[in-house]
Amino acid sequence: MSSSAYPRDKARLIGCRAKHSGDWLTVFPSSDIFSLEDEHYELAFRLRLGLPPQDALPLHCKCGFALDSEPNHFLGCHLYKRTVTNNRHDLVLKLLCSFIRVAGGVAFTEPKGLDGTGSKRPDAQVHFPGGPVLVDVSVTHPSCKSYVTMASTTPLSAASKREHYKHLKYDILAAEEKSMFVAFVLESFGAFGREALKFIKRLVKSFSACLFSPGPKGYFRGRIFRALSVCLQKGNALIQLLGCRQARQSAGVQVGFPTY
Repeated sequence: MSSSAYPRDKARLIGCRAKHSGDWLTVFPSSDIFSLEDEHYELAFRLRLGLPPQDALPLHCKCGFALDSEPNHFLGCHLYKRTVTNNRHDLVLKLLCSFIRVAGGVAFTEPKGLDGTGSKRPDAQVHFPGGPVLVDVSVTHPSCKSYVTMASTTPLSAASKREHYKHLKYDILAAEEKSMFVAFVLESFGAFGREALKFIKRLVKSFSACLFSPGPKGYFRGRIFRALSVCLQKGNALIQLLGCRQARQSAGVQVGFPTY
């Protein structure tokens, strides 16, 4: 094992020990939002164990990165940023907005691509009785090069760094619109960032308050964490599958049609 693997594995182990990071492992598959396909479950399990997403992968990613130095490189590869946005990110955002509405809030997602980048505004405007909130969803990969050293020593460090970046980007806009800003960050191994945890707590409180009698807080809280945990692993799997396929194509290996 190379010396670079040790901080990477430490970052993974710290991420996997975080509260709620393994919620997808204990979910009863009672509906689509709580279910993982067999292939997606296998990929999620391999990620948690620090294994490559598939066996017999080529030596390099399509981008040229050596896969033996980071077997889950696809989750942080710059080639798949569009995939992250169109699949994993949007899956998480859509599901989060559905819980916001169940909790009595009103959520409007921002259209993307109108300015050429789609990044000048946060992902959603949310309105609660207590005031408006701008929410931006993001997923980080603690084992990628820009996070791994810090993430291998401090829990949620990758999420905290992304939260800081998002506040630098959107705080002025939020102040101009007299809105609170929330960076809703998840880590690829399953951990929820501190602001995400606080926002979910607010959703649970709002859900309870909008009922005529005290609502089942624990039930609603559990649904949010379990559903988002499963959703994250679905998104991870889609990126990993595409990365494996394109790595093989780049290496000249014949591949069939994707199964997802």
